[in-house]
Amino acid sequence: MWRILEFIEASGLYQMGVDEALLKSVASDSSPPTLRFYSFKPPAITIGYHQELDDETLKRAKKINLQVVRRPTGGRAVYHDNNLTYSIVAKVSDPIVGGTVLDTYKKIALAFIRGFKKLGLNFELQRIRRSSSNRSPLCFSLPSRYEILCGGKKVIGSAQVRRAGAFLQQGTILTDEPNIPHSEIFDTEDEFISIASVLKRKIEIGEVIRFLKDGFESQFGIKFKEEKLSTG
Repeated sequence: MWRILEFIEASGLYQMGVDEALLKSVASDSSPPTLRFYSFKPPAITIGYHQELDDETLKRAKKINLQVVRRPTGGRAVYHDNNLTYSIVAKVSDPIVGGTVLDTYKKIALAFIRGFKKLGLNFELQRIRRSSSNRSPLCFSLPSRYEILCGGKKVIGSAQVRRAGAFLQQGTILTDEPNIPHSEIFDTEDEFISIASVLKRKIEIGEVIRFLKDGFESQFGIKFKEEKLSTG
């Protein structure tokens, strides 16, 4: 059985804490494989588990009251504002999404692509690894293998961590443009494209979640059980 948790808006610290708890719960067989979607309120920056931001960037973030939170997963910084974040937690041995890191990336990406097609969006899968000297601190500056692109630009940036036989994959879906340009925070411009700009219309978060949920169910032949997040 797979479950999908209700969408919630909350602080970065809270959201990262929930994902950490889900990873422990699935690893200990206390919870089934889980998909959830959420957003950050107020807007925040998450940084990869091993990443450090320079002092100037941290000062800019503090000046506009952006909380900087460390993710349990790796990768580069993500500015969470007007976008949708997902997390998937399952066993590495799961027959549907398990396998090597690249196996799980590919399987999950194909489910997303199917969901986007239901929304009328034909996105690409980055199938080869790109070498680059790009030193940008931003996640969306360089596509990695099995990430989702539109016109060569990332639509989703994802990262993964594995512990005790389970994995947590987190990613951010660029549904719309941020209120503050990346260049005002990071002193560099991120290479990304939003769903709203491709569709040429505003899109509701609930609409995106509904189509992506359908994509996962049809790709994997599953039916999600919808649940609320336990506070226990």
